[in-house]
Amino acid sequence: MPHLNLEYSNNLSLNAQAALLQLNTALIESGHFIEDEIQSRAIGFDDFLIGNVGEGRAFIHIKLRMLSGRSAEIKKSLSDALLNAIQIDHPNQLSIQIRTEIIDIDRESYGKKDIN
Repeated sequence: MPHLNLEYSNNLSLNAQAALLQLNTALIESGHFIEDEIQSRAIGFDDFLIGNVGEGRAFIHIKLRMLSGRSAEIKKSLSDALLNAIQIDHPNQLSIQIRTEIIDIDRESYGKKDIN
């Protein structure tokens, strides 16, 4: 735990593996998570709109799901750390929106099974 999903528009020249490493590092450095419990994944989208326009706009959306119980201050700190961690090339022809979303997972119903 936690689970990090990185969604982005494919009109960015984003190295997803490098971006995931940047984000995971920020989570580790926050002191709230154990390195080998962070699971991250990325998916790029060919088909998207921002408003009514598909050209000239791009997005990165970072979703962090974690077990419930953390304060609003910790969630805000994690959100800010993720926003600051993501480093991308910024082509002048693109307007890029980068957003984070922190989502609580109910502790009582969450299940986990490790197989070694």
